[in-house]
Amino acid sequence: RGQDLLKLLEANGNRPFPLDQVIEWGKNICDVLTHMHGQTPPLVHRDLKPDNILLVGKHARIADMGLAKMMSSDHSTTTGALLKSSRITVAPGSYDGLSARLVEQAGFPAIYASGGAIARSAAVPDLGLLPMTAIADRLASMVDVVGVPIIADADTGYGNALNAHAAARAFERAGVAAFHLEDQTFPKRCGHYDDKSLVPTAEMVQKLKAVRDVLHDADFVVIARTDAISVEGFAAALDRAAAYLDAGADVSFVEAPTSETEIAEIAKRLPGWKLTWHNSSPRVRSS
Repeated sequence: RGQDLLKLLEANGNRPFPLDQVIEWGKNICDVLTHMHGQTPPLVHRDLKPDNILLVGKHARIADMGLAKMMSSDHSTTTGALLKSSRITVAPGSYDGLSARLVEQAGFPAIYASGGAIARSAAVPDLGLLPMTAIADRLASMVDVVGVPIIADADTGYGNALNAHAAARAFERAGVAAFHLEDQTFPKRCGHYDDKSLVPTAEMVQKLKAVRDVLHDADFVVIARTDAISVEGFAAALDRAAAYLDAGADVSFVEAPTSETEIAEIAKRLPGWKLTWHNSSPRVRSS
């Protein structure tokens, strides 16, 4: 409430708080109330005075967070409708607001915010070097400029189940409609690099359960990726993918199949929706 912020200002010697601090308070309040009541609360501020420009401006930004949540819900509903359409959905990769706009203007129904592309746009390799907050900020800037759903790359969740829990909150607040989570150890490596290592299946299952528990939007799409083919073999990758679907993932993503036969087996043996990359391996030619 406005009067509470005024008390905080007085306690701070009437020095203004940084805008980011006040926005973060608003985000945390939204998250707590949404968890308590099961829906995003309306943000109404009856105590603000018209002449209190500093606080009015900050509260206007906080109110926008509620709007962003509603937009995210609309996008996740749209993504669910695309999945249920029984048609292949092509979501070209992008890494910033301009590339996202180009994908939308080309007529595609969804955008994939590639973690590897975002990393390379910052002149770093795809090795999990960028912090989660930097990725979430980039995603928010992309969501702001397009009207189609954005599917995000959450890497490994940036650590254990608790880190994945926090990443899911941040990505949902950024306004994306879906993200994929992968079973590599942290820090990860690009799925097409050698010498990858994996967490145990049980640990990945706990991450997925933690992510599903914290998401407010029931229509938010969670994609479970396994990088097991090059580490444990194709059969183990299918077993992992099936376990991840049982843990609450909506879509399975078996990374880097090595032949068209493997792609066909993934489609045949795993239930539900599947995600794959076009030309996902140098040894697999597009047909």
